[in-house]
Amino acid sequence: MEIDFEKLFGDDEDAPTNPRDIFLTLDKAPEFSFLRDIQSDVLDAWYNEPNARDAVIKLNVGSGKTLVGLLILQSSLNAVIGPAVFVCPDNFLVEQVVKEAERLGIDVTTDANDYSFRSSGKILVANIYKVFNGRSVFGVGPAGERIEIGSIVIDDAHACLQSIIEQFRVHLPNTHPVYTWALTKFGPAMKRQSPIIHLSVTQGDRQYYQEVPFWSVQEHAEALLEILHEYREADELKFSLPFIAEVLPLCRIVISGGEIEIAPTCPPTELVNSFRNAKRRVYMTATLSDDSILITHFGAQSDELTHAITAASLQGMGERMIIMPQELNPEITLLFHNGEKDCLGSERDLCGGEERCGLAHNGPPL
Repeated sequence: MEIDFEKLFGDDEDAPTNPRDIFLTLDKAPEFSFLRDIQSDVLDAWYNEPNARDAVIKLNVGSGKTLVGLLILQSSLNAVIGPAVFVCPDNFLVEQVVKEAERLGIDVTTDANDYSFRSSGKILVANIYKVFNGRSVFGVGPAGERIEIGSIVIDDAHACLQSIIEQFRVHLPNTHPVYTWALTKFGPAMKRQSPIIHLSVTQGDRQYYQEVPFWSVQEHAEALLEILHEYREADELKFSLPFIAEVLPLCRIVISGGEIEIAPTCPPTELVNSFRNAKRRVYMTATLSDDSILITHFGAQSDELTHAITAASLQGMGERMIIMPQELNPEITLLFHNGEKDCLGSERDLCGGEERCGLAHNGPPL
């Protein structure tokens, strides 16, 4: 007698993958009674391109990006493209995402070692530093792929970019042995550039700095790596050195009177193996105007970023206007009427209680 275990334990093949359908099945709080038009628009646009590996979604602040990102990842889990990771710029936003997921009825965790996350049962919510650091739990460079990522959403990608740049940058003070070594090795090349600036740097003047010529970096890259490796366990190096060690000959090195800075022109985020191998990568942003930075800094595929996913509806999109009258007329200033700031006028206007400035004094605006 043969036993059909699939019938015995059930079949998950019918799990919905359309984010709209998933939303309807969730055991959510009353405030999530329906999707807004702007959320439906971007979810439909994303779902209609199932084979796109990299996608950028642009939604204004307050448009519900968190809900969109969580539904995208739940859709990916239902489509067996897991594990799934939701990345935030900081821990404060991690807490917000976890709370919203709980109200939505979507299972999440903040523990990368949670079995439910690794088996694609829950979504991991983590800050950007958890994924991108030289000792990432997901594996960096030769360490291989320690924790698999099937789908990843990077929320507020514009805010995460600066954090990533810092993670791929080394700062060492002038008291560090590497600083002394670098000033000696790169000194002749720097002196040929500008003797007076080089002199100020060597005397510890923090307001002066020089960039080491590229050819000099190439010449001494191997020796620099050796001395950096000696101090690899120091706090200043242990989280960033594994990143820049692989691309040191291509890094920019700037030395000032107070510190040395080493950084690649474009951070090699592909060194985080699980991120590089992820099948789906979604970047959500409100203010990113140049999508090409996703290619240079996240390694997104250029042919898949030909257009951003935006909402067709303008619902919830408010106009933002910053009025700076002094930029238009430098003579504009505040006038005082009866000791109070009642209106904007000009220094040449002598407003003695008359309605010359567009406001009714001692009354509401005209």
